[in-house]
Amino acid sequence: MSVNNSSSTNGSFPTRHCYFTLCIVGEEIFNASIYIYIVFILPLSTFVLYLGFQQWKQQRPSEAVISSCDFFTYNMAVMELIGIFGGIINIVITHASLRLLVDVVNGIMAFPWNGQVFLPVLTCADRYMAVVHPITYLKLKQVTRIRIRNISTGFIWLQGIAAIVFMILMKPYPQYGLIPSFSLLVFALIAVISCSLPVLCVLIRPRPAVWCYLCCFYIEQENYQAVSTTLCPDED
Repeated sequence: MSVNNSSSTNGSFPTRHCYFTLCIVGEEIFNASIYIYIVFILPLSTFVLYLGFQQWKQQRPSEAVISSCDFFTYNMAVMELIGIFGGIINIVITHASLRLLVDVVNGIMAFPWNGQVFLPVLTCADRYMAVVHPITYLKLKQVTRIRIRNISTGFIWLQGIAAIVFMILMKPYPQYGLIPSFSLLVFALIAVISCSLPVLCVLIRPRPAVWCYLCCFYIEQENYQAVSTTLCPDED
């Protein structure tokens, strides 16, 4: 009887050893990904915000309106900095063995995910309205467009905060934690494809001169003069 117990115990040692080895390797890979994320994203996000600040200083008060693309880019840069802050805290608590804060820190690190998913959706939706429905887009007052943009972006920020709380609450049920994230990712992919394909079709297909004028007017407002030659080529 003792022989069987000892043999079963000895047989479980390799399994436990492999399990702990995989855990250690997985943790090292995770830490390496945090270092890579900080090294690459921190300078990029800082540089983007620096350029935005310089551009804001050089603008006149009458030209202080930020384009939608730049607005979404600046918000994404700030969200990435929040994720980097969470990554730095994760490194600190890992070396200090403060495991009580791991859940909160992981939520902070995952905060930029909502921006990475939904800010491109807002950008594609803005381009869709400007290119596919330029008359309707230009009929909207600038104040209305800015209000819609700010409300949508604020909702994304609130959703990121709610995601942190959701991750903490769903820790006892890890098998269900990824279902909402996967569903939102699928929705975002469908939305981006649905907005991008009509834009490509409109740009490829020849359009009347009025449409070209409206698109060029919008693009000039958004500081995209370089693309105007593509939308409205010179006609003989």
